[in-house]
Amino acid sequence: MIFYYQLFIKILIFYGYVYTIYIYIIYICNMIAERIKEIIKQKGTTSIEVAKQMNISRETFSRTINGNPTLSTLQTIADTIGCEVGDFFTKSEPIVMKINGELHTFYTVEELKEFISHNL
Repeated sequence: MIFYYQLFIKILIFYGYVYTIYIYIIYICNMIAERIKEIIKQKGTTSIEVAKQMNISRETFSRTINGNPTLSTLQTIADTIGCEVGDFFTKSEPIVMKINGELHTFYTVEELKEFISHNL
């Protein structure tokens, strides 16, 4: 009887770990989807436009990024929006600067450099 009880406890612990890993995977997928949407917005485009460039419907694009996208799918999305796959896993805070009395927001150092080269 004790053996079955110990086995039952071990099974519960195992499934607890599996459930925790499952929840973590869902969290990561949601984080990637939000980051993709954020980058699309930063690039000045929309999910609809990206889906059109990929020759898929907006609904398919949404299901793809909100599901469990493969690495090749992430690479296709990155190529379409003009970024690196690694950008989906990192989050950088925007650079906010007051220049000539106006607040300007830059999402990349390249944007800041471009602004400076054209305006200062």
